[in-house]
Amino acid sequence: MSRNLLLAMLTGFLLNFAYPPFKFSHAALVALVPFFYLIEKTDFRGAIAWAGLTGLLVCLSSVELTAVSTLWEALAILLISPAYFALYAAAHHLGWRKYGNRFLMFIPVVWACKEGLQYLGHLGFAANSLGATQTRSFLLFPRESSLAVLALSFWIVTINVTLYFFLKNMRNARRALWAAGFAVLMIFVPELIRLALPWTTYDSTVLVLQSSM
Repeated sequence: MSRNLLLAMLTGFLLNFAYPPFKFSHAALVALVPFFYLIEKTDFRGAIAWAGLTGLLVCLSSVELTAVSTLWEALAILLISPAYFALYAAAHHLGWRKYGNRFLMFIPVVWACKEGLQYLGHLGFAANSLGATQTRSFLLFPRESSLAVLALSFWIVTINVTLYFFLKNMRNARRALWAAGFAVLMIFVPELIRLALPWTTYDSTVLVLQSSM
């Protein structure tokens, strides 16, 4: 089994179990780390191809796919969802080749833009958003708010990027320590919000997603 296939399968496996009806939403906090390695260790065409495969593996048990009523809808998901992963991979690969590690800080923004496209004019499937993995969400926003889901996705990707930075800089004690501390802080952001805003509560129901901003 090739290294690239293993990385794609690892991301697909982790994200499959992060989405409902499974109860492993925290798997999303590390699921993109293999995906980032996959993009940056291959050439441009390879990154797009492997990202498409990763997207296919991710959507195999997604909320949208399990809820479809026709074969054509299932085929549409199996084609469009990987296309968005490939689109992200193209932007990531170009940005990383040009800016190197400095591009890492922009990854959450690029990912959020990718997911934002999925909400516009039914161009994608909103339930495949990373934010949809977090079924224990705060009532800071209406559950129907696509912006709330994008905020959760931004939070998830930020943690993944920080862990990726940590792994890439383990030989640099100062950078690794900084990344580890920031990752821990980000993981506990929801708890910090709950403490700062005591009127907020947890909602254990699955996020309801809209297909338009």
